[in-house]
Amino acid sequence: MRLGCDVICEKPLVPTLEQLDELALVEKETGKKVYNILQLQDYQAILGLKEKVAHNNRADKYDVILTYITSRDKWYMES
Repeated sequence: MRLGCDVICEKPLVPTLEQLDELALVEKETGKKVYNILQLQDYQAILGLKEKVAHNNRADKYDVILTYITSRDKWYMES
């Protein structure tokens, strides 16, 4: 943002609320925005997992490890 660009970021955006507050200050300072995305929200494996969890009556939390490998165009490393 300080280089004059809006930013997109995969979740999680930041690990702490303090860092989220810092990002908000940088947005205000620069007039640029951070956009948080979840590019895997429509990924079939994620949708299937979400459905399995929704139909299970477990009260405890799940520990999910996700590995997702994809190619990127040249612009990705330059941005």
